[in-house]
Amino acid sequence: MLRCEQMHSMLLQKPNIIAGDLNAFPSSAAIKLATQGYVHSSHEDLAQYNKLNDNDSYAPTSEIKLSSAYDLSSFTDASPSSSPSSSALYYTHVEAHFRATLDYILIDDNIFETAATLPVPNLADMLPNSNDGFPTLDYPSDHILLAADLRI
Repeated sequence: MLRCEQMHSMLLQKPNIIAGDLNAFPSSAAIKLATQGYVHSSHEDLAQYNKLNDNDSYAPTSEIKLSSAYDLSSFTDASPSSSPSSSALYYTHVEAHFRATLDYILIDDNIFETAATLPVPNLADMLPNSNDGFPTLDYPSDHILLAADLRI
């Protein structure tokens, strides 16, 4: 809920780009708000908040809708490291016992066009032992680097 409120606050400032470790899954209320402009009050991130506050209608909206520089359909929320992952699904945060998509480059596509993105590396190539996580000597962060070339 807090992440959704933080995202709502950022969107009120009419940003052109929001990028970084947002600590939010692609299916989270915060990312839905940023990319769709609304979150239904029944969303699981809001349901608990609404229940605790005897409210069933908190559903934030935003005039701003941002697009991901990366194709979010290629990313997945989270899974234990022991779960097999399809080569079509990527994670941006990799620990030994937790893998998730938490990092984003969100852009106003009325202003920017994504010209190119840094390819997301294949985890099997980066971590031969599927139970390993980052950081490693070759990858010194627990997050995978995301980068995009944008055109105005």
